[in-house]
Amino acid sequence: MVGVQSPWGAIDGVERVSEDVVIVFTATHGGAWLSQAAQARIPSSIQPMHGRSWWEEDCEILAVLLVFGIHDHMDRSTSIGALARWHPDWLDALAQAHELPTAAQVARIRKLWADFTVEGAPDFTAFPREADTGMVHGWIGTKIFVGIEPDGRAHS
Repeated sequence: MVGVQSPWGAIDGVERVSEDVVIVFTATHGGAWLSQAAQARIPSSIQPMHGRSWWEEDCEILAVLLVFGIHDHMDRSTSIGALARWHPDWLDALAQAHELPTAAQVARIRKLWADFTVEGAPDFTAFPREADTGMVHGWIGTKIFVGIEPDGRAHS
């Protein structure tokens, strides 16, 4: 694949992370390439009807890595935040199966973080999801423990 054109330019590096998933690097950006077999495993709720080969590294690749159980190639919290910002419907489609917060929950965590003037960025992985209710629970800094419903309603 080195030298082949990607949506981000000529590929200058690759890392095969599974038989059908390749992480590609270019001079300025990168992403993931999926074989047709891999495309067929991506839930229809996050891809076009006829599949999709390329997935952008900043805001789309988490979906691919989650589906294929590839966890060593991502900062999970940053990726959850990016999905919530750029593809909230994808995050919602993947949330239950992959024990993630929904886009509304991420938005509420961000708002509470700002309201309570907590330094740094929230760690979305520190808000575990309850399998039966879909609620997430966690600390807003060290200031308040909160439970957040899937629709974003919060309880402290």
